[in-house]
Amino acid sequence: MLLWSGAIIYGAEQQVMIAAQFKAQTKSGEDVLTAPRVITLSGRQAVISTLEQMELAGLLKSGSTNPLASPGAAGPKSNGVATRKIEAGVSLDITPFVKAGRIEYHGTATVKSFLGYQGDKENVGAEFVTREIHFSGVADDHGIRSLKFKGEGRANAIELMLTFHLVKPDGTSAVRKTGLLRR
Repeated sequence: MLLWSGAIIYGAEQQVMIAAQFKAQTKSGEDVLTAPRVITLSGRQAVISTLEQMELAGLLKSGSTNPLASPGAAGPKSNGVATRKIEAGVSLDITPFVKAGRIEYHGTATVKSFLGYQGDKENVGAEFVTREIHFSGVADDHGIRSLKFKGEGRANAIELMLTFHLVKPDGTSAVRKTGLLRR
């Protein structure tokens, strides 16, 4: 019989590694959108963003009086058609707290998706959907939590998997494992 016990190694500054995986549920299966990791100190906020800056043509015309055409809103012009830069993607804002060897956390996850263009040459629009989840919870070392963004209309369902690890300053596991082998 193999028995394992774990002991938390406490240091002056406790660190938590958070691995996040955003997966889209599509008709053909699952697509991993991004899988970033971050290490932060207990009580310190961590922000992870994977964004794509999209240059959308035709939303603003030269000399437009559109209120969206504020200074800096229009990007470079090509062939007399102004463009606008808009970011889409995923972001995670999370703060972990290490208490008695467990990880308490709270945060916000956001997904902004480009759905496509609509309208005609005179009245053009770019359609986006932004979804946000505010969450909190408690996890053990190597604990996994799942958050789900519902898919509605043309927006895909998105799953966010969070994995929490206690780590030492050198990035190695803060949990010392000892094994005893009994026969």
